[in-house]
Amino acid sequence: MKKQSKGKKRIILSGVAVLTTLALLAGGTMAWFTDTERIGADFQAGVLDIEVSTSTDGLLPRT
Repeated sequence: MKKQSKGKKRIILSGVAVLTTLALLAGGTMAWFTDTERIGADFQAGVLDIEVSTSTDGLLPRT
């Protein structure tokens, strides 16, 4: 009788361990795919004016 009791106990504990592992895996997967991050990026459209200097001394020209 004790062998049957131990066998049932092992099966139940194994089932609980498997269900706990599956629950943690499902929760982690759900957290991975539903995670969001807010970005405070601000995009603007316009004209960018760039000048090219031909100075060879590495200093910026005076204006």
